[in-house]
Amino acid sequence: MNHPEVKTVVFDWGNTLMQVFPEYEGPMVTWQRVAEVDGAHAALEILARSYRLVVATNAAQSSAEQVRAALNRVGLGEFIDSIYTVHELGARKPAPEFHGSLALRLGENPSGLVLVGDEFGNDVMGSYVAGWRSIWLNPDGKSAPALLPLQDGEITSLKELPRVLDGGWLPRYSECLAWLIGQKAGTNLLTHVQMVAAVAYALAVLLRRNGKPVNPILAHRGGLLHDLAKITSQENEEGMDHGEMAARILVDRGQPVLAEIAQKHLLFGVLNPETTPHTWEEKLVYYADKLVEGGQLAGLDQRISALQRRYQLDGQILKDVLISLRKMEDEICASILLERHQLLEQVRRMMWE
Repeated sequence: MNHPEVKTVVFDWGNTLMQVFPEYEGPMVTWQRVAEVDGAHAALEILARSYRLVVATNAAQSSAEQVRAALNRVGLGEFIDSIYTVHELGARKPAPEFHGSLALRLGENPSGLVLVGDEFGNDVMGSYVAGWRSIWLNPDGKSAPALLPLQDGEITSLKELPRVLDGGWLPRYSECLAWLIGQKAGTNLLTHVQMVAAVAYALAVLLRRNGKPVNPILAHRGGLLHDLAKITSQENEEGMDHGEMAARILVDRGQPVLAEIAQKHLLFGVLNPETTPHTWEEKLVYYADKLVEGGQLAGLDQRISALQRRYQLDGQILKDVLISLRKMEDEICASILLERHQLLEQVRRMMWE
């Protein structure tokens, strides 16, 4: 079942639907060799049953007619409703005018549009600013700049696109911040959750590169929202901890998977089989939360010591928690082929990339 609010899927052209061969110049339709991006035909054939499919490209050497002729050479043109280039739109991605002109021509609100493209800057950031959804075609498994995934979905192959579009949307980055502020989060808490989200996302990217079944965007949003009720739970008269309260809020907002992540991030939860993290995303948020102290990437020993001083926690129980954390850390390290002492350094390097 497709997303009810999304009616139109807009595709970038070069290296999203058709391969770009740098040895050729001029309009693609005139190239001696043309080829679809792997999985394009299969994906479009499925999606055309439920969505209007459109191509919108920055290509300036080809007209819309020439783009369609090139698509026809690889059997993709039959699935495409309409095609727009800079000649029709008068602007290039990521300019807001590109998205605005296209939305007007399509007769759609931003909420009814999702853009699929291979360039983070042009396709993802441009769509984010314009209020569109976006799906990043990221075959090399790169991390988003600044470890801030603004995309709503991510695929390594177009073969994955129908499945991603059939799933539910996670909240956008801006929505997460709004939800946090609505729950009275202040500057310190916002700094903490954004760092936890960045660390969880970085680790998820590393795991995915090594073939593990993990969703880096889910890990990121889980990191952002794990402390959603940190402040308002203190005013709760039912005695709920902030993990349980955050979970209830997230379930009410149609985010049951994020609710599970929030509920399973509490420090002592790892000691209980019913509340210990099980999925990769749950583990990464739990672990990342125990690495961040004062908005900085500190490490387990420094973070646990700070928590003990701050909350006067029982030392023996904390030792048991630290043993479980070390086991979790070893599992992560083994899965991404790093030693313990290399893990934080790798994450720090990714923060500077």
